[in-house]
Amino acid sequence: MPSKWQSDRLTRQLGQAGLIWTPAGLYIRAAVLGAMSALVFAVVLGMTLLAAVCVGAFAGLALLHVCVWRVSVARMRYVTQQLPCAIDAVIRGLQAGRTVTDSLRIAAKEAQTPVRQELTRIIDDLAAGKTIEEAHWRFSQRIPVPEGCEFALTLTRPRSDRARLEALRRLNHQLRARAALNDKNAARSAKTMSGAAMVVSVPLAIGWSLAVARPAEVSLLSSQAFGVVFLSLCAVCCFVVAMVVRHVWCLRSRH
Repeated sequence: MPSKWQSDRLTRQLGQAGLIWTPAGLYIRAAVLGAMSALVFAVVLGMTLLAAVCVGAFAGLALLHVCVWRVSVARMRYVTQQLPCAIDAVIRGLQAGRTVTDSLRIAAKEAQTPVRQELTRIIDDLAAGKTIEEAHWRFSQRIPVPEGCEFALTLTRPRSDRARLEALRRLNHQLRARAALNDKNAARSAKTMSGAAMVVSVPLAIGWSLAVARPAEVSLLSSQAFGVVFLSLCAVCCFVVAMVVRHVWCLRSRH
């Protein structure tokens, strides 16, 4: 059985991913996935029962945790992208003389799914009697990214609506400038990855052409120990060259 710390950590991770699962439900799904994986390993690959169970249990836990992590990362990215639009709606509400709660309600109606869910939770916390500091602290716990923490601090620290409005304007400008910089870096990263893929694809294409032209000679590389070691060294060299090229191109793109 997981400890209380592990259970709280899993609950927080599931909440960050936007899933309504419980830690017990996660382990039940992991057990089902592990049993299916063990069956595949035992029947298809011919593993022994003990080895198939061990590998299946590891595969079930690992796959589910990786899926939860990827969903959480994607959700944080969507929240980061949509947060400036939600801040615009809050700014318009404050400029019209509305309260923070009414402005958040307007922003929740205009926002898309991830941000809408989180703003609705803030409104529900305020309606349940929690203070604005507590509601936004819970928001920063569910959205553990710098943008979410900055948004929570911007709404809680200023004591007047005018100061809060000016702080939101500055934050909105910063977030949009940061998003533009991230898009630029993503384009540069895609360029470097394509260059590294081209470098790695050249020896692979040569090896495939040799395998087609002279299959008897190339088959010795996979059947002899020296050939296996040689192919492994070639793979390591390709990986090192790709990483070096990617690093050099990243340095050139920064300048």
